[in-house]
Amino acid sequence: MDYSSLKTSIANWMVRSDLDDVVDDFIEFAMARLNQELRLQVMERELSETISDGTIDVPEGALRYLSLKHAYLNTVPVVPLERVDPDMIYRKYPNRSATGRPTMIAREGEKFIFGPYPDSAYTVKVIYYTLVQSLGTGTSQATTNWFTSNTPGLLLAACCVEASKYTKDDALIRYETMYQSLKSVLERMQKRERTSGRGLSMRLS
Repeated sequence: MDYSSLKTSIANWMVRSDLDDVVDDFIEFAMARLNQELRLQVMERELSETISDGTIDVPEGALRYLSLKHAYLNTVPVVPLERVDPDMIYRKYPNRSATGRPTMIAREGEKFIFGPYPDSAYTVKVIYYTLVQSLGTGTSQATTNWFTSNTPGLLLAACCVEASKYTKDDALIRYETMYQSLKSVLERMQKRERTSGRGLSMRLS
């Protein structure tokens, strides 16, 4: 599936030929929903950044950044960073000058801050989630993306949900059920992949 065939499929599934002016909106809204609700391995990115002035920049200028998966200091031994709210860091570590080795990380605007305030230029390793490539014909868009290549049915269902909202179609519940079912399948597949290859273990009471 590509952008053009997706638009054709939406019209066919909705049994409508009068949606040309709004079908781009359905796809945009569907992609926004998928990006909001799913956290997939294809959305994961890695960042390695040295702390400067007690902060590091949120990756990709915060425009495509979605959420933090995990972060740690690249020290020996590695120090995992606990994700907290900024107010917790300010309450617990109000002294915002060189204090010690960080154990906490929080997002504040387009920066990550740390607690305690770093006493050295530590290197931070971050795994975060970013938006899946948008669909369209613009310079920042593409005619195909991960969803069109791997889960076209899920993308189509999401688009038909948005189309049904627009047309006030009675099929909205059916398409929403289809969407939720396909999304659950994808999430189970992602979970299985993340846990595959683990050895068997025996727990002794």
